[in-house]
Amino acid sequence: MAQAIENSTDLETRIIGPAGPSSIPGYDLVTVQLVAAQSVEGKFDVLSGRVGEQLDISIPHGRYPSQDVSGFLWSVRASLVGPGVVTVDDSGAGIIDVRPAIER
Repeated sequence: MAQAIENSTDLETRIIGPAGPSSIPGYDLVTVQLVAAQSVEGKFDVLSGRVGEQLDISIPHGRYPSQDVSGFLWSVRASLVGPGVVTVDDSGAGIIDVRPAIER
């Protein structure tokens, strides 16, 4: 049996879109492209090596915006909580905070 390691990483992502229900009860999946990652002081970083990859992030049900935010940027602190299971670290209520991407 593997022991869980407390971990946390600040992620900058580009939203691809909702991906349906999560394997975690009460959570939904959001598929993102991982644009950048920053270690969190005092926490083990297990996600920075996945920059450039697509990830499914589990967020509490009802937190995904009702409008289409595909292509928007989303900064989030997240943790790997099981094999292939990434969740947001916040316990806040309300819709996730996203912002339009500015193309250069």
